[in-house]
Amino acid sequence: MPRYDFEVPRPRGLISANDCPVSEEIKTYCVKDFILHMLLARVTTEGGDTVEFETIFNPVVNALEIDAPDEILEAIESINVGPNLQRFLDWLNNVSDQFSIIDTDLGTWGAGLVLRQVDDTAYENAWTMIRQTNGHGAGDGSLRFTYGTNAAGHLNPLVIYFGSAGTLGIGRIPAAGVELDAGITRFGDSTTNYTTFSATGDLTLVGTARVERHICIGAASWQGGVAGPTASFEGVFSTLDFDAASDDEAYYTLAVPLGWDDTTDVEFSVDWFYDGGADPGTVEDAGTVCWALEYRSLEAGEDVTSGIITIAKTSAGNHASDRMVRTTFTTKILAVNLAAGDTLGLRLYRDVDGGGDAGDTLAANARLINTHFHITINKLGQPI
Repeated sequence: MPRYDFEVPRPRGLISANDCPVSEEIKTYCVKDFILHMLLARVTTEGGDTVEFETIFNPVVNALEIDAPDEILEAIESINVGPNLQRFLDWLNNVSDQFSIIDTDLGTWGAGLVLRQVDDTAYENAWTMIRQTNGHGAGDGSLRFTYGTNAAGHLNPLVIYFGSAGTLGIGRIPAAGVELDAGITRFGDSTTNYTTFSATGDLTLVGTARVERHICIGAASWQGGVAGPTASFEGVFSTLDFDAASDDEAYYTLAVPLGWDDTTDVEFSVDWFYDGGADPGTVEDAGTVCWALEYRSLEAGEDVTSGIITIAKTSAGNHASDRMVRTTFTTKILAVNLAAGDTLGLRLYRDVDGGGDAGDTLAANARLINTHFHITINKLGQPI
């Protein structure tokens, strides 16, 4: 702060320009309006010197300023404040029960700010912001927010911790980085779409936070059954050719993913085409193909021959020859019939007699290229 060497007008109070003395020395501090001159504080330094902090009028900027040498601010030992400022401090500490500035006077704790609630008869609760000192004792220099009913705010449960080394703790003192206290922690909108971490660290995805696992099983990976389709090739694709005269079948076994969301069904699709004749790329056969899938999900000890479920889907028809068709089953592999980690047996066949859906009328071979399983994942896996 700037120090001014000219004399501060006395007596302290209000001086009107109309009442200015004749003395030019004093007249310097008179303006057309009133000037407030007051003692703000009396400072005692370590050396025993006493200096007063006072307001003075600066005619250059037409404003009140504080008269105090800079070096005094660096060696303040104690402050005796004037009566108006004392009333303000008394209001903060005594008159208002909702707010206080504290010093714990303990070796490892510094000053704190308490926002509290006190009813007519008893102390109830408080938020406290307090700094744990590292100048004395065993403090770590952290800034902490606590909440509770203890009048000694630093003893209340920790809510937020800011470490002097850049660490952050929610509900706990972190060992490093950012740490959250035990309990379910949510990131997202907290109600519909979010990610949670449990008290044991398990990750769970909810709503749009979930992801889809797309499992593809190409035609060459399926194994033909007793009435097996013919293995063949077309361009760069291996195919299984299901004829129009019999229920050709193929088998595959996979595992239900451990990260599968057990509240969701599994969507199944088939990629296929039929050969063109004189005019490939046009609708040379307007017929439909009925694809059927049998499945059975097993865990250890369950019967492998019973509980088989069949779903089917007939293509829309009017497909162009030599063009891939994707037929997605309307009925899904139901969650109620599955369990994470189960062995899932599959039998895919062409239901030429239409027994499983609305009928199969394509006269040509239905040539399988690929199959798709769309599985909703809501966790990394099962807890160990």
